[in-house]
Amino acid sequence: MNEKLKIPIRSGMTATEAKTFGSYSERNAMLVTSALDCDCNPYDDVLTYARWQALGRQVAKGEKGIKLSTYKTYEAEDENGTLVTRKRPWKSTVFCKHQTTERKGK
Repeated sequence: MNEKLKIPIRSGMTATEAKTFGSYSERNAMLVTSALDCDCNPYDDVLTYARWQALGRQVAKGEKGIKLSTYKTYEAEDENGTLVTRKRPWKSTVFCKHQTTERKGK
């Protein structure tokens, strides 16, 4: 199948967008909780690098994140030229709030 991917250009995320999630994965939340040594909550205190940046925080150099598998939704044209929604596997890395510091100048 020959599809033309329509992937949006990544733009800056706002702080409000950084704390808003379109969906929640109980499996990933459980993986994050079991990987943590602290009492942090997934989706509150454990976020991706881009989300921490949008919230004015910087992941400390050398910190190792928690690897998660998920699916990313995108729009593509099918063989008839119709836009359809598809999902593809996506790897994500998240960091605990304890691994971040307040960004200077923010």
